[in-house]
Amino acid sequence: VAGLAAALGRDFSIPLLAEAGDLDVETVVVAVDELWWRRIIRQMGDRYDFSHDLLRSTAYNAVTPARRWLLHRRLAQALELLWTGHTDTVAAQIAEQYRLAGNPERALRYYERAAEVAAAMFAHGDAVTFLTAARQLLASMPYGRDRDERELTLLEMSIPPLNALHGYSSPLVREACERSVNLADELDLTARMVTAMVGLWSSRFVEGRLQDSFELAQEAVNLVAPGDERFGQAHFSLAGSALHLGQPLVAMEHFAIALDAMGDESLSALVVDHV
Repeated sequence: VAGLAAALGRDFSIPLLAEAGDLDVETVVVAVDELWWRRIIRQMGDRYDFSHDLLRSTAYNAVTPARRWLLHRRLAQALELLWTGHTDTVAAQIAEQYRLAGNPERALRYYERAAEVAAAMFAHGDAVTFLTAARQLLASMPYGRDRDERELTLLEMSIPPLNALHGYSSPLVREACERSVNLADELDLTARMVTAMVGLWSSRFVEGRLQDSFELAQEAVNLVAPGDERFGQAHFSLAGSALHLGQPLVAMEHFAIALDAMGDESLSALVVDHV
């Protein structure tokens, strides 16, 4: 029971241990009571935790490697069962247990969901942490188109929280955008490549690399067709670079195209201000 609790790596409940353990409920309760009496664990409301991290480490190290695999697998399945219909709350925990149980596919899915939940709550640091863990898992999987597409998706998910944390001038944002452009190009996913190029344009523009941003925006404009939702964004990017390079006529031309394509009132005010 101590080994099972230690494998979770955090505070735990008796129902979770009972569901994940290979023991009846009475035996689990007796074991938890003994650990509590010996002050190995302490009570925290209706939950328990090890009274010291060294005790947790000792309990975990006493479990054989093969047994650890089994414990992590059971914990992941128990969390899924106990939180049926509400797994978003424990998605990160489930992902970690499946990772330690050697099931990268299921771990990836839960890391992605945990990142989505974190981003929706503006917990950008957590979102980046989960997405980084997912990419590390993905790196251990077989090469192929499917893996590259999944990496592209993870990168696309990571750019907004990275930008929120560090800003577009961050090397982390630039590297994520560059990698996204390269992957989308290799996969022949033009629409997603244009989206990544617009993000990369923002990075280069904020860094003051105006000529580079102008050339990148030109390439994006050449790739995107009228009617595409990225059409206006690409032209707006090109107009912004042209304006700051001292090409007002080019800027006005592409601002007008962007305004016509996007038809956004807030964009209208921004374009008028620039012009």
